[in-house]
Amino acid sequence: MAGAGQYVTFSLGEVVYAVPVAAVREIVRLPAVTRLPRSPECVEGLANLRGEVLPVLDLRTRLGLPRSSEEGRKVVVFDFDGLGVGVAVDRTSQVLRVEEGQVERSPGGEGSSELLAGVIRFREEVFMVINPQELLTGVTSWERRDRRQGSEAGSLAAEEGPREPRVQVVTFEVGGQEYAFPIVEVREIVRYTPPTPFPETPPWVKGVMNLRGHTLPVVDLRMRLGMAETAVDEFTKVVVLGSGSASTGFVVDRIHEVLRVTEGAMTPPPPLVARANATVGGIIEEKDRITVLLNPEALLEGRGEPTGGKESPENALPGGIDQGTHVPLVLFTVGGQPYGVPIEQIREICRMPSVTPIPRSPHFVKGVMNLRGEVLPVVHLGRKLEIADSGGEGDGDPRVLVFENAGVTVGFVVDTVVGVERFDRENLLLPPRGGEKGSREAVHRVARRGDGSVVLVLDLGTVLSPRESSRVGALADRASAEEGVNEAPAPSTEGAPEPLKPGRRLRKAR
Repeated sequence: MAGAGQYVTFSLGEVVYAVPVAAVREIVRLPAVTRLPRSPECVEGLANLRGEVLPVLDLRTRLGLPRSSEEGRKVVVFDFDGLGVGVAVDRTSQVLRVEEGQVERSPGGEGSSELLAGVIRFREEVFMVINPQELLTGVTSWERRDRRQGSEAGSLAAEEGPREPRVQVVTFEVGGQEYAFPIVEVREIVRYTPPTPFPETPPWVKGVMNLRGHTLPVVDLRMRLGMAETAVDEFTKVVVLGSGSASTGFVVDRIHEVLRVTEGAMTPPPPLVARANATVGGIIEEKDRITVLLNPEALLEGRGEPTGGKESPENALPGGIDQGTHVPLVLFTVGGQPYGVPIEQIREICRMPSVTPIPRSPHFVKGVMNLRGEVLPVVHLGRKLEIADSGGEGDGDPRVLVFENAGVTVGFVVDTVVGVERFDRENLLLPPRGGEKGSREAVHRVARRGDGSVVLVLDLGTVLSPRESSRVGALADRASAEEGVNEAPAPSTEGAPEPLKPGRRLRKAR
């Protein structure tokens, strides 16, 4: 029963359980339940689910745990031989895509061990896998009665003719409104972890995260739909659509449930809405409840959201370091986020000097500095990439990365320099691509670290466009003929990396 595939997870207290998605018909809020007389203790009673009489089990009691009075409980609905059975749980959590090596099958045993099909070890978490087929085992008289009711229900359904086809959707909350994605589009649902900001992308693209070896672009669905930025809390989730390098994660406020709705309950959006907003794929109406079905393709189409990059000569690693299995990167921070550049691109690193401002210069140019008689333009890297406004003004330990390209030498200001670290080439992944057509793509790779975090690897040669590079070079030339440019301190050897020269051999940073 337990194997690779998608699993829905839910919790009973502090323990998290899982069942295969294929076994789940839908997940709904706990409806009003009528207690059945002389029924087993684990049977909550009967509920009316859109006209269907649904027996409801309490999984806590079924596993020998005390009942819960917690509000907001959910019901996972299974289908046994035509009989729908609901299983009450404390709360649902996420949808996981599990590989074969992450599942350990149960060896079997007495008691409830037959109900537990195995264990999933996912990252640093452990999930107990429930075998849905064993849920009714041991509930002897009720099992016989309800299997008979299921048979009678099947006969009645045959007399009434085929039922209207149903479609499964995952519903969630964004800005107080309920939305949905077709479940066939959903790869998994994971907990929110802060992504690494990605430069030159629309504001609703919050960055990228490492999802089991894949670089996942993360979109704030609130902002994508024209609302305020999502306020992250314990209920915030990321709904992952697509597969592999084509996946995208959408940040939502909270997951509601998995619904099976008839095709008749789904209607196209009104013509006025359809013409104005292609992101609305349809409207789901059930009694007084309206859910907006979103069109995943329209959420990404033509808007500059990231898509997987392809390997080509144009996106080979910069700096002439394509040979070898280990790539040394100089790591630094901007706006609290880690970034890196190939060591071959850095001429040297110096402490933040006194910078002379230049009137009428671009907003990202801090001014010019005197580096041992050489006047260099100083570029605020965070402002240029629109990822942070810090750099040289805070209480940290700012540094200047000196870069030379096509005869123009530029100093890039960063918050701190961490050191040098070597990465295996297999851990340098192609980034998703974003931004408007013609924008410079400064992020050249996404470096995957052992702790699951990522480092954006910049190509300093593309941070400035050719026109911008010429302009800042002209600013430096103009300033070099003027007085009042203070000389920068010599590169520090105390508490900071040594000056870096192309071709220099360095030990791996610790």
